[in-house]
Order: sequence, then structure tokens, then C-alpha cells
Amino acid sequence: SPVPQPRVFVAPIAAGEKVVASRQSDVFQFLKESYNDAIAVEMEGFGFLSAAFAYPNIQAIVIRGISDLIEGKNDDSIEPEAIRQEKASDHASAFAFQVLTKLPKPQEDSQTLQVDTSIQIDPSETLQSKRAQLRTIEHELSNSQQQTSRDDIQYKEKYAAALRKTIREDLNRLSPLPLRKYGRFIGRKKEIKNIKSVLSDFESHPIIAVDGIGGVGKTAFAREISQHALEAETFAAIVWESAKPEEFTGTDAQPTFTADVDFDNLLDLIGRKLGYFEVARQKNTEDKRKLVSRILNDSADRYLVVIDNLETVKGYRNLVNNLNGMFTRSKAILTTRKKIAEFRHIYSISLRGLDSKESIKFLRSVASERGEAGEIIRLAKEQQLKKVYEATGGLPLAMELVVGQATCSSLDKVLDRLQSINFQLVKNPESAEDVYSNFFKFIYWDSWEQLSDMARDLLISLGTFDLTEGADLDEIIIVSDLEEDQVFSASGELMEYSLIHRDIKDSSMSFFLHPLTHRFVQDDLVRA
Repeated sequence: SPVPQPRVFVAPIAAGEKVVASRQSDVFQFLKESYNDAIAVEMEGFGFLSAAFAYPNIQAIVIRGISDLIEGKNDDSIEPEAIRQEKASDHASAFAFQVLTKLPKPQEDSQTLQVDTSIQIDPSETLQSKRAQLRTIEHELSNSQQQTSRDDIQYKEKYAAALRKTIREDLNRLSPLPLRKYGRFIGRKKEIKNIKSVLSDFESHPIIAVDGIGGVGKTAFAREISQHALEAETFAAIVWESAKPEEFTGTDAQPTFTADVDFDNLLDLIGRKLGYFEVARQKNTEDKRKLVSRILNDSADRYLVVIDNLETVKGYRNLVNNLNGMFTRSKAILTTRKKIAEFRHIYSISLRGLDSKESIKFLRSVASERGEAGEIIRLAKEQQLKKVYEATGGLPLAMELVVGQATCSSLDKVLDRLQSINFQLVKNPESAEDVYSNFFKFIYWDSWEQLSDMARDLLISLGTFDLTEGADLDEIIIVSDLEEDQVFSASGELMEYSLIHRDIKDSSMSFFLHPLTHRFVQDDLVRA
């Protein structure tokens, strides 16, 4: 008889540090609400996954044999637990071997410095000791006399290369990138190319600001840039600090428990993550600033400092001013919902929604990552996915919301709900359990609360115009009852919050809204 072929079932597994003791536990309820497409929960692989993410240059794949999914798992009369576990392990091993046989052999990069594996660095050496050894060897090499043997020079060069490698590994452990929460990065090729050019150019802007509306993908974009920079060895290490107070989980916004960020503790953090613990012991902020400036710019290594969600930092403009002059060799990336383009030392780039083709690729990619849970989107026709693009304006977080909600509802119904948001629910989220209201609140509410009355009036007026045509200055003045100077002032405020964008052609100025912003101000209740 023919050998039966195994059935393959691809779906997400939730991995974490907590044990799910019962279906009534808070952890289980949170997982059910936030990760309802997961088919299993485990904690054994979490440590390995964290290590894999901490070393982005090492390729890793986790293959788990889940004995709990074997039919009859609770009936030992059918098959004892030990047999089930062995069977699951055998299946995982067999699958792993098949995967390895299909993987192509990686091509060696001729530009990458090859480290002599015969040279071993003492693992007990501290980071400071390794740096001191490296400085000594580099000094000796730069001042080597002609009588120094070629063999001695080659050995020192190899030893220096080995030291640099272990120092980078130490820094990656001290300052890992945040976990990658997306599979394949889609789009933004032009923006990535521009930022790579700025980062590699010593004479270019020392600080890059990435702004855009909430959910447009600023964090993912900055992480992708950081990943590229590490792999290309443009920087020796990335210092990543998140000031994000909350994160949208798919159903609502959950606090992220990040520490308060100000300039003084940012300096401490940079020192700690780069292994210079003496920074925190300095007498005052100015002494810390001078020491961190030397660390960032006086060594052979370059570093990239990333501050995510800058706009949530109290006194963030003072922080940006304090950063001025601190970066010459090293660089910084700031992500923010509020534009800070007025600073001369900053290279500013604004992210908008993905275009139609990129959005369709993004939707299919997210759906494929979710296995059977993403089947509705994965099998949808291109015309249906274009409707998703039109409804979301290519906003990645909004498209992820659609994919998630389409697991338990039809695509048309999901889009109807997205396009019929009730402003009253957004205004009073404590009485609402509506995922769409929570989403709009996460994207807009903080910005809306901080707008002046004049800026709110202008935003509401812009909502009366056609999305694709926008509104020119004369039309806005007629509809809004605002004077020309008031329109300029209010539009500047709205652009600062990334709520509108301006287009200037042939001396004519037009203003446009993102489709979701347009939806947000359409509700009559927002005008009350």
C-alpha cells in the first residue's frame, strides 16, 4: 500500500513567558481576544525565539512537534502520552531534515571580512577589556615599523578582526532590535534608498525624522532600516529606545510599560546599551552629554540611535535641540506622528499609505502568515483587495485589522464596519467594546484632543471635499469661514500632526486627507 502523506496545517502559535493555567485565566482571555488565530500556546520555545531575534545575522527556524494536537490526546487508552510526545518529536525531526535538504547553500560575501576561526577570544573577557585590546592592537598596526615581520602583522590583523566580531556580538546582546512583528517588509523602496544614502554619508544630516499618521508603519520602517544597517555593517550597534505608551493589538490598545524618556535618562540608556556604564555615574547631564558625544563620534565604530514615538516624550522639542551637535560619525533616527521638519540639522521624511499594488502584496503577505486564518484574504480576487486598499488608504495597521476581522466575518461586512464608524463610540471608548472604534481612537484621538478649535474646524471642513480632488485655498476659505492667515496657521498645525498633506503645483496649493481621516471627520457627531 502507498505510504500515507502527512497533512500539513499551517497556523500561528502564541509563544510567551507565562503559563496558561486555565481557560478562565486573564492570560487566556487576553490571548483569545488579541491573538484569536493562534491554534496553540507554548512557552518552551520563547527563550530560543528571543535569542534568534537578538542575533539577526544568524538564520534560524523553529520547528515544533506539538503532541497536544494529535488525535485522542486526552485518552491514554488509545495512546500513552510518552508515545504521543515521541511521535511528535519524530515528525518535527523529519520535517526539519526535509527543510534543510531544500535550503540553498548561502553565498559567501566576498566583501565580508573573514575571521580566522583558529583565533579564540577568551569568553570571560569583558567588553571594556576587548575594546582596550583592540585599541592597543590598532595602535600597534598603525605604527608598525618595517622590521616587524609580515606574519606578526597578519596575526594582529586577524586577532583584531576576531575582537571586532565578538564586540559586535556583545553589543547585539546588550542592545537587541525589538522583535520583528511582521514577516515580509513590503514597499518603501524609494524611502529606504534615500535613508541608506543619508546614513552612509558622513557629511549628510546627522538626524533623520520619520513622520506619519499612526499605523502607517513608522516603527516597522525604522526597524527595517536598522536591520539593513546591521547586516551591511554600516553601524557597529543599534541603540533602540521606544517611547510608545501603547500598542494596538488587533482588538484594542494595550499599554507597553515603557519607561519615561527624557534627555538625561536617554544618555544613561545610550551608555548602558553600548557598554559604557560610567555614563550614568557622571555628576550632571552636561558631563553625560560630553561623554556620550565622545563615545558616539571619537571611536572607529559608528552607532545608530533610534527613538521610536518621539512625540510622546515630554518636552520632545527640547530633547531634539539637545541632540543637535551630538552626532557627526554616528547617526540618529526619530519616528514621530508630529513633524519636526523645522530643525535645520534634521533630514525629514514623511510616510503615507502604500500604493495599490503594494497594498495588495501586503494583504496577501499578512494573510499567508496567518495560515488558514487568512484564507479569505489570500483567496480574494484582486478587485476585492482593491476595495480594501480604497477603504484603508493603504495604511498597514488598518489593512492588518481587516485581515484579522475577516477571519470571523465576510470581507464586505468588515469594510462596511470600517467605513461606518460611530464617532460617539470613539469619544467614549470606556463604554465600547467595538474593535473598529478602538482602532480609530488609537490612530486619531490623542491628536484630536490636542488640536486647537481652529485646526478642528479646518479638518472638518476638509472632510466635505472629494478625497481624490482635495481642496484649494479659495474653496477652504468659503466652506470653513476662516481667513487666509487662519487657514495657513491651522493647516500648519494639521500637517504637524500628519493629519493632512499639502500639494503645490503651478503656484496653486491643495490640501488632502487620508481616507480614514476623511471617514473620521464625516460623522455628524464630530461637528457637535
